[in-house]
Amino acid sequence: MISFAKGAISMEIRTALLSDLEGIVRLLVDDELGISRERFEIPIPQAYIDAFSAIEKQIGNSIIVAIDNKKVIGCLQLTFIPGLARFGMTRAQIEGVRVDKLYRRKGIGEALFRHAIDSAKAYGCGLIQLTTDKKRDEAHRFYERLGFVSSHEGMKLALTGLEQSFFVSLAGHESRGACMEAAPFSFVKVTGRIVQKFREYPTYGVICEVRE
Repeated sequence: MISFAKGAISMEIRTALLSDLEGIVRLLVDDELGISRERFEIPIPQAYIDAFSAIEKQIGNSIIVAIDNKKVIGCLQLTFIPGLARFGMTRAQIEGVRVDKLYRRKGIGEALFRHAIDSAKAYGCGLIQLTTDKKRDEAHRFYERLGFVSSHEGMKLALTGLEQSFFVSLAGHESRGACMEAAPFSFVKVTGRIVQKFREYPTYGVICEVRE
Protein backbone atom coordinates (compact mmCIF):
# COMPACT_ATOMS: atom_id res chain seq x y z
CA MET A 1 0.00 0.00 0.00
CA ILE A 2 1.26 3.49 -0.83
CA SER A 3 -0.08 6.97 -0.26
CA PHE A 4 0.02 9.70 -2.87
CA ALA A 5 -0.90 13.37 -2.55
CA LYS A 6 -1.42 15.80 -5.41
CA GLY A 7 -3.39 18.99 -5.12
CA ALA A 8 -6.60 18.35 -3.23
CA ILE A 9 -6.36 14.57 -3.69
CA SER A 10 -4.98 12.40 -0.91
CA MET A 11 -4.89 9.02 -2.58
CA GLU A 12 -4.16 5.50 -1.40
CA ILE A 13 -3.08 2.74 -3.81
CA ARG A 14 -3.53 -0.82 -2.63
CA THR A 15 -4.81 -4.28 -3.48
CA ALA A 16 -8.59 -4.28 -3.82
CA LEU A 17 -10.92 -5.68 -1.17
CA LEU A 18 -14.32 -7.21 -1.73
CA SER A 19 -15.80 -4.02 -0.30
CA ASP A 20 -14.26 -2.13 -3.27
CA LEU A 21 -16.03 -4.27 -5.86
CA GLU A 22 -19.05 -2.01 -6.30
CA GLY A 23 -16.77 0.94 -7.10
CA ILE A 24 -14.63 -1.14 -9.48
CA VAL A 25 -17.62 -2.36 -11.48
CA ARG A 26 -18.95 1.19 -11.60
CA LEU A 27 -15.72 2.27 -13.29
CA LEU A 28 -15.76 -0.67 -15.71
CA VAL A 29 -19.25 0.32 -16.88
CA ASP A 30 -18.59 4.07 -17.03
CA ASP A 31 -16.57 3.74 -20.22
CA GLU A 32 -17.35 4.15 -23.93
CA LEU A 33 -16.52 0.50 -24.60
CA GLY A 34 -17.31 -1.00 -21.20
CA ILE A 35 -20.89 0.23 -21.22
CA SER A 36 -21.80 -2.37 -23.86
CA ARG A 37 -20.12 -5.32 -22.16
CA GLU A 38 -20.42 -4.70 -18.42
CA ARG A 39 -23.38 -4.45 -16.05
CA PHE A 40 -23.67 -2.26 -12.96
CA GLU A 41 -26.55 -2.71 -10.57
CA ILE A 42 -27.16 -3.13 -6.85
CA PRO A 43 -26.66 -5.79 -5.67
CA ILE A 44 -23.60 -6.44 -7.83
CA PRO A 45 -24.18 -9.37 -10.24
CA GLN A 46 -22.88 -12.64 -8.82
CA ALA A 47 -20.60 -13.10 -11.85
CA TYR A 48 -18.39 -10.22 -10.63
CA ILE A 49 -18.32 -11.55 -7.08
CA ASP A 50 -17.30 -15.01 -8.29
CA ALA A 51 -14.62 -13.55 -10.56
CA PHE A 52 -13.21 -11.41 -7.75
CA SER A 53 -13.07 -14.45 -5.47
CA ALA A 54 -11.20 -16.43 -8.15
CA ILE A 55 -8.70 -13.58 -8.61
CA GLU A 56 -8.05 -13.41 -4.85
CA LYS A 57 -7.36 -17.15 -4.73
CA GLN A 58 -4.93 -17.15 -7.65
CA ILE A 59 -1.30 -16.45 -6.78
CA GLY A 60 0.09 -13.53 -8.76
CA ASN A 61 -3.29 -12.10 -9.76
CA SER A 62 -4.77 -8.97 -8.19
CA ILE A 63 -6.88 -5.89 -8.73
CA ILE A 64 -5.11 -2.66 -7.78
CA VAL A 65 -7.24 0.31 -6.80
CA ALA A 66 -6.72 4.01 -6.20
CA ILE A 67 -8.81 5.29 -3.30
CA ASP A 68 -9.70 8.90 -2.48
CA ASN A 69 -11.84 9.51 0.61
CA LYS A 70 -13.01 5.86 0.61
CA LYS A 71 -14.07 6.11 -3.07
CA VAL A 72 -12.57 3.94 -5.82
CA ILE A 73 -11.28 6.43 -8.39
CA GLY A 74 -9.04 4.14 -10.43
CA CYS A 75 -8.25 0.49 -10.96
CA LEU A 76 -6.31 -2.03 -13.00
CA GLN A 77 -5.75 -5.76 -12.97
CA LEU A 78 -2.18 -6.99 -12.58
CA THR A 79 -1.29 -10.60 -13.31
CA PHE A 80 2.12 -12.30 -13.11
CA ILE A 81 2.51 -15.03 -15.73
CA PRO A 82 5.33 -17.60 -15.47
CA GLY A 83 6.58 -18.82 -18.84
CA LEU A 84 9.19 -21.00 -20.51
CA ALA A 85 9.97 -18.58 -23.34
CA ARG A 86 12.81 -16.08 -22.95
CA PHE A 87 14.71 -18.43 -20.66
CA GLY A 88 11.84 -19.01 -18.25
CA MET A 89 10.94 -15.36 -17.87
CA THR A 90 7.93 -14.25 -15.82
CA ARG A 91 5.98 -11.41 -17.35
CA ALA A 92 3.31 -9.08 -15.99
CA GLN A 93 0.00 -8.42 -17.71
CA ILE A 94 -1.97 -5.20 -17.13
CA GLU A 95 -5.61 -4.91 -18.14
CA GLY A 96 -8.93 -3.43 -17.08
CA VAL A 97 -7.43 0.06 -16.62
CA ARG A 98 -9.94 2.70 -15.55
CA VAL A 99 -9.82 6.16 -13.96
CA ASP A 100 -12.92 8.00 -12.81
CA LYS A 101 -13.82 10.71 -15.34
CA LEU A 102 -13.85 13.36 -12.60
CA TYR A 103 -10.26 12.53 -11.63
CA ARG A 104 -8.54 12.32 -14.99
CA ARG A 105 -5.43 14.36 -15.83
CA LYS A 106 -4.50 14.45 -12.15
CA GLY A 107 -1.79 11.78 -12.22
CA ILE A 108 -4.04 8.95 -11.00
CA GLY A 109 -3.40 6.64 -13.95
CA GLU A 110 0.33 7.23 -13.84
CA ALA A 111 0.43 6.52 -10.09
CA LEU A 112 -1.43 3.24 -10.64
CA PHE A 113 1.01 2.24 -13.36
CA ARG A 114 4.06 3.18 -11.30
CA HIS A 115 2.73 0.97 -8.52
CA ALA A 116 2.13 -1.89 -10.98
CA ILE A 117 5.60 -1.49 -12.52
CA ASP A 118 7.27 -1.48 -9.09
CA SER A 119 5.26 -4.58 -8.08
CA ALA A 120 6.30 -6.38 -11.27
CA LYS A 121 9.96 -5.57 -10.66
CA ALA A 122 9.72 -6.77 -7.07
CA TYR A 123 8.15 -10.03 -8.26
CA GLY A 124 11.03 -10.58 -10.69
CA CYS A 125 9.18 -10.00 -13.96
CA GLY A 126 11.24 -9.38 -17.07
CA LEU A 127 8.65 -7.31 -18.92
CA ILE A 128 5.15 -5.88 -18.69
CA GLN A 129 2.64 -6.32 -21.48
CA LEU A 130 -0.82 -4.97 -22.15
CA THR A 131 -3.36 -4.75 -24.91
CA THR A 132 -5.35 -1.63 -25.70
CA ASP A 133 -8.31 -1.19 -28.00
CA LYS A 134 -7.37 0.50 -31.28
CA LYS A 135 -10.08 3.11 -30.65
CA ARG A 136 -8.36 4.41 -27.51
CA ASP A 137 -5.98 6.95 -29.06
CA GLU A 138 -5.53 8.92 -25.85
CA ALA A 139 -4.68 5.75 -23.94
CA HIS A 140 -2.06 4.85 -26.57
CA ARG A 141 -0.31 8.17 -26.01
CA PHE A 142 -0.45 7.66 -22.25
CA TYR A 143 1.17 4.22 -22.45
CA GLU A 144 3.87 5.45 -24.82
CA ARG A 145 4.69 8.29 -22.43
CA LEU A 146 5.27 5.68 -19.72
CA GLY A 147 7.72 3.84 -21.97
CA PHE A 148 5.51 1.15 -23.51
CA VAL A 149 6.30 0.31 -27.13
CA SER A 150 3.84 -0.90 -29.76
CA SER A 151 6.05 -3.86 -30.72
CA HIS A 152 3.43 -6.53 -31.46
CA GLU A 153 0.10 -6.84 -33.24
CA GLY A 154 -2.47 -8.17 -30.76
CA MET A 155 -5.25 -10.56 -31.76
CA LYS A 156 -8.28 -11.92 -29.90
CA LEU A 157 -10.83 -14.65 -30.46
CA ALA A 158 -14.25 -14.19 -28.85
CA LEU A 159 -15.49 -17.45 -27.35
CA THR A 160 -19.14 -16.38 -27.33
CA GLY A 161 -20.40 -19.89 -26.68
CA LEU A 162 -18.58 -19.84 -23.34
CA GLU A 163 -19.73 -16.37 -22.31
CA GLN A 164 -20.79 -16.30 -18.68
CA SER A 165 -24.55 -16.28 -18.30
CA PHE A 166 -26.47 -13.31 -16.99
CA PHE A 167 -29.51 -13.24 -14.75
CA VAL A 168 -32.75 -11.27 -14.92
CA SER A 169 -35.94 -11.22 -12.94
CA LEU A 170 -38.84 -12.90 -14.73
CA ALA A 171 -41.43 -12.35 -12.03
CA GLY A 172 -44.85 -11.65 -13.54
CA HIS A 173 -43.71 -12.30 -17.11
CA GLU A 174 -43.87 -16.10 -17.35
CA SER A 175 -46.54 -16.22 -20.07
CA ARG A 176 -46.37 -12.92 -21.90
CA GLY A 177 -44.72 -14.38 -24.99
CA ALA A 178 -42.70 -11.23 -25.66
CA CYS A 179 -39.14 -9.88 -25.47
CA MET A 180 -38.06 -7.94 -22.40
CA GLU A 181 -35.04 -5.69 -22.11
CA ALA A 182 -32.72 -7.18 -19.46
CA ALA A 183 -29.40 -5.36 -19.83
CA PRO A 184 -27.50 -3.49 -22.57
CA PHE A 185 -27.55 -5.64 -25.73
CA SER A 186 -29.19 -8.56 -23.82
CA PHE A 187 -32.74 -9.81 -23.89
CA VAL A 188 -35.04 -12.61 -22.83
CA LYS A 189 -37.65 -14.27 -25.01
CA VAL A 190 -40.59 -15.81 -23.16
CA THR A 191 -42.99 -18.10 -25.02
CA GLY A 192 -45.54 -19.71 -22.76
CA ARG A 193 -43.43 -21.36 -20.06
CA ILE A 194 -40.31 -21.62 -22.21
CA VAL A 195 -37.67 -19.04 -21.31
CA GLN A 196 -34.72 -18.36 -23.63
CA LYS A 197 -31.92 -15.98 -22.73
CA PHE A 198 -29.79 -14.28 -25.35
CA ARG A 199 -26.81 -11.97 -25.47
CA GLU A 200 -26.00 -9.83 -28.46
CA TYR A 201 -22.42 -9.04 -29.50
CA PRO A 202 -22.67 -6.04 -31.86
CA THR A 203 -18.94 -6.00 -32.56
CA TYR A 204 -19.10 -9.49 -34.07
CA GLY A 205 -22.66 -9.38 -35.39
CA VAL A 206 -23.54 -12.40 -33.24
CA ILE A 207 -26.59 -13.20 -31.13
CA CYS A 208 -26.19 -16.33 -29.06
CA GLU A 209 -28.44 -18.20 -26.70
CA VAL A 210 -27.14 -18.48 -23.14
CA ARG A 211 -27.72 -21.88 -21.61
CA GLU A 212 -27.22 -22.19 -17.86
